[in-house]
Amino acid sequence: MFTTGNDILERRSQAVAESVAARFVPTSYSQVDRMGGTVVRLVLPPYLVEFDLDWMDNVVEVFVQPLQPDRPVSNRARRRLVAMLPAYDRALFESETRRAVGRGGLRGMAAQIDAAARAFEQFSDDTPARREVGF
Repeated sequence: MFTTGNDILERRSQAVAESVAARFVPTSYSQVDRMGGTVVRLVLPPYLVEFDLDWMDNVVEVFVQPLQPDRPVSNRARRRLVAMLPAYDRALFESETRRAVGRGGLRGMAAQIDAAARAFEQFSDDTPARREVGF
């Protein structure tokens, strides 16, 4: 039996999605593969956190939106995590992300996910920062 390129991509995508879910321990998560990337959605009440993994550029973008049981999930409500951080934390996160992108490959993406996890933990623990962005 031999493996195809698609098999390798599916396994890589699944492994990264499981890694993201293990790092955050969400209520639930889903993975959507698309051309050139994967979107991992984590339900972390009171938020929905989306990791947009771009396999072509080895870049991870993180979006956060409040979960509202009475309203459907809308892309208009989602905001980039980096935009919601206080200035110092934002600069630190962007610096870590640039360094991680420079590494490239899965190691670089893993470093970006770790940086995002730390930033999200600070965001979710810091009530004034959440209030400032309207969450």
